[in-house]
Amino acid sequence: MSHENLANAFREAILDFTWRQWGQLGVSAGVNQPDHWCQDPEALLLFTLEVARREPRMFDEVIDWLAVVGPELMRQRLVNLLRADPAADVALVSAALASAGERALSPTGLMSKIPEGPGRPVFYNPYEGLADVPVLDAIFQRHGLRRPPFARSHKSRSPEIHEAIALTFRLRAIFGSTTRAEAVRCLLLRPDREHGTAEVATLAGLSRVGVHEALAGLALAGVCEASQRGRKDLIWWLDGPRWHAWLG
Repeated sequence: MSHENLANAFREAILDFTWRQWGQLGVSAGVNQPDHWCQDPEALLLFTLEVARREPRMFDEVIDWLAVVGPELMRQRLVNLLRADPAADVALVSAALASAGERALSPTGLMSKIPEGPGRPVFYNPYEGLADVPVLDAIFQRHGLRRPPFARSHKSRSPEIHEAIALTFRLRAIFGSTTRAEAVRCLLLRPDREHGTAEVATLAGLSRVGVHEALAGLALAGVCEASQRGRKDLIWWLDGPRWHAWLG
C-alpha cells in the first residue's frame, strides 16, 4: 500500500470511529455496534472539530448536537483542555459554540487578536478555495474563518444516559455538570486504584483545589473514601462493585 493510500485509509478509519462515537451520543448517524466504554464529551468535541474539517456534514451535525446538549458540557473543562493543547484552534471552537447558540469563548488568555482579511478556510475539502461560494457564514467570519453559511439539521437528540458510552452524562444528571461528577467518573473508571488529588485533577482536566474540595465533600457524604498519604496529600477511592451494580 502506498503512503497516500495508507494516509487515506487512516483518515477514513478516524472518521468512521468519530461518527460511531457521536451516533451513540445523539448525533444523526447510523451505528451498527454499540461501544462499551465511557466517552469524554469535551475531549471528543475538540478532537472532532479538527478531524471533521475533512467531513463538513460531521462538522455541522456536531454543531447541531451542541445546540441541544451544549448546556450539559462543562465550559471550564473545555477551556482547560484548550489551554493544555498548544495546537488547539480556539477560534474554530469558539465559532462552533457561537453557531450552536452557546456563548463564544472569551478571547482573554485563549484567543489572540483575529487577523484582518478573508480569513482561514474551515474545511480542507471540498470547500478549500471557496471560490464558488457567494455567501460566507457571518459567525465564522467574525472569528477569522470562512465557510458556507451554517444551518441546523435539527436531527440531534440528547444522549441515552443509561448507555455505557454516555456515563459522563448520567453522572452529570446525578451531580450536575460539576467537578463532583468528573471526580466520580475518574474514580469509577479505575476503581481498582487509589488516586491522589493531583492525579484526579489531571484526569478530570480541572483545578487541583476544586477537585480536592469536591472529593472532600463526596467523602463527607460517603460517596468515596479518603486516607492520608504522606504529610500533605490524600488518596481517594470508591467501592467499584457497588457503583457498577447500581449503575448497571
